[in-house]
Amino acid sequence: MSTSQSEFTVRLTKNENERKQVRQLRYRCFCLENGAAATDEQKKLKEEWDNKDEHAEYMAVFHGKKIVATYRILNRANAKKMGGFYTESPDCGRDIRKIKKLRGNIVEMSRACVEME
Repeated sequence: MSTSQSEFTVRLTKNENERKQVRQLRYRCFCLENGAAATDEQKKLKEEWDNKDEHAEYMAVFHGKKIVATYRILNRANAKKMGGFYTESPDCGRDIRKIKKLRGNIVEMSRACVEME
């Protein structure tokens, strides 16, 4: 499913090339523009990721074929595989026990960024 407005399209990424574009956008936004720490490997590849990315989906805004905005989506089942949601990790330290008690699937949306060029 995708939604278009003019020359923009919003949809989930479909392949590794699109996921790489997401990581590169995140590197520019988080590391270069906002000073987030990056490993030597991340600096070499000019990509940003963490341990929650392995099982995540990515919503992306495309301008033509270029990704200009993104959001990471982590559902309950995949968060469980990763030891929990990012929100409850030591980096964030939020108490989401009440939310996790809800029945059915829940998702966490994180790592939002937008290209400013």
